Amino acid sequence: IRTIFTLNFPSPSLLFAAVQCTIVVVTYTKFGVTFNGIAYPIEDYLGLREKARWGPKTVLALRTLVRTLLCVSVLAVARLVPEFVAVLGLAGALLSVATCVVFPCWLTLRLRGSVISRAERLVCLGLIAVGSVLACWSTAVTVSSVLAEGRAQ
Repeated sequence: IRTIFTLNFPSPSLLFAAVQCTIVVVTYTKFGVTFNGIAYPIEDYLGLREKARWGPKTVLALRTLVRTLLCVSVLAVARLVPEFVAVLGLAGALLSVATCVVFPCWLTLRLRGSVISRAERLVCLGLIAVGSVLACWSTAVTVSSVLAEGRAQ
């Protein structure tokens, strides 16, 4: 990561420090936010979201255990699956843009299309178009880098 920073920003600048802090914060929070979407249904299924069944300390301990086991399972998959980086790259290239840009705009148009202004509709359509192009381009780049890496080995 250091080489990416040094290529684009002068080291002793305030902008350089802000970018470093942002990347660290985003990295830590993205994992936690992504895990919530997986952990909540599991906790609901196990009844850990109902505090009346167990005491608060027991619920906290069990929820921590579920999240720890999820983290360990992700690490186990990362160690056991060959070329896990390529799998993550493909998933990130395609699904991140779709989840963060395309789907929210599409849902906005689908659910509120009749009540939003023409400008909002155009912005949503523009974001869908740009997001779709970026998703296709990043997926193509990831696939070509995986294929080139495979040929090199």
